[in-house]
Formats: sequence, C-alpha cells, structure tokens
Amino acid sequence: MDYKEDWSFFGLSSDRIKLLSDCPLYSELIRRIVEHVKPEDIKFIIDEGYLQPVTGALRPLFYIKVGVELADLFFSGVCGYRAQYYLSAANGVVANRYAIQQIEPKLLEAARIADWRTPDPNRSGTTLHMEEAQIFASLRFTSAKIWGDEKEGEMSLRTRSLDVTPQIVAMRWVRAIEIENKQEKSKAIRGVKAPCLSILKFHGAFIKNGDERTPFGKETRSEDIYRYGWS
Repeated sequence: MDYKEDWSFFGLSSDRIKLLSDCPLYSELIRRIVEHVKPEDIKFIIDEGYLQPVTGALRPLFYIKVGVELADLFFSGVCGYRAQYYLSAANGVVANRYAIQQIEPKLLEAARIADWRTPDPNRSGTTLHMEEAQIFASLRFTSAKIWGDEKEGEMSLRTRSLDVTPQIVAMRWVRAIEIENKQEKSKAIRGVKAPCLSILKFHGAFIKNGDERTPFGKETRSEDIYRYGWS
C-alpha cells in the first residue's frame, strides 16, 4: 500500500506520523511481535459467552503487552493489521490467520503454563477449563481474531468517543463517516482513529460441543473493518 495515495495521518505528532508511515511489511511486523513475546508474559483468560448464540460457549483470550511502538504499528501503521483489511476483506482474513498461526505455539504454551484453566472472571471462587485440543481448535476457527484491549487507555476512550475528526485519512473510511445509519456511522467514526495502545488481545473463537459459535453482529467482521476500519 502507498500511504501517500490513500492512507495518511492527521493530528498526530510528527514522530508518530513518521513511525506509522514507515511501518515495515506486515510479515516483518508479525515476526518482530512473535520474537518479542514470551509465553510466561502472556495473560491467559478463559471467557464464557452469556448471550445467544454463544451462551455457554468458551473461548481463550490472550493479552500480550508488546509495547507502545509495536502495538501502534500493528494497529494503525500503513502496513499493519487494519491496513490489510483496507486492501480487501479477504486480504484481512488471510493476514489475521497468518498472525495467529505465527504466534500460536506461544499462546498454547501460555495456556499450558496455566494448566489449561483460569479463574472465572464473572464468578468468584470458580474456574473455567478448556482442553488443549479445544484451545487449539478455537485458535484455528474462522472467528478467531486479534484486536487491541478495549479496556486499555485510548482504546477504551475510542470505543465511546463520537469525535469525527480523522486521525487516519483512509478515504473509504473517511467517506463512511457520512453514512446515516447510526451503527455503521459509529464504526466509521472509530475506524479513522489511531488510539495509542500497548496490549494486543488475541481472541480464540467461542466453542461449544466442538462447534464454533460466532457472537451476534460479528459475522461480518472482516467486511466491517474493510468498510469502516472498525468492527
């Protein structure tokens, strides 16, 4: 992608613009992230779904603190994760799969260190458990994905912000801000932002009785990121 043609930045510091504009190729970026990660530093949580169609389904979540620079390049760089979806939804799907496959051994090792179980984040005094084969399958299902930690700093703020000023001037996403549909417009407003973050969150797919369960509204995730920059 030539960011000068269809991907530029506005309202960021000159140092950040240079960093994001000089983003390495996606494969090199993923190599740096995988090299940086140590399994013992990965926060592993098992999450249980409560709303249909994921009620009772389990998924593994992995929080990886990769640092501000790598996370920034991954999330908002001109060759980063969202940029792969900007090229096409299909390209984004391939990029998502590639990143998960590259880091998968370290994710599985983090789960093994935790004995494949974690405290239930929603019920104190109880634990949730997934077999190794379940976690492996979960990471291979189509709806496994990567994003920032929605509770972290600016990621949390951007999830709620209604400021329409673009920080990423990617024209398809900028034009989508004018959409009248409120749900689509909300995604576009967030999609043109470049929030500072330091944690990447790897989500396995929800799995129940061996089957993949996709949360309502996430069936079109790849198309949403392609159209709006956010899902």
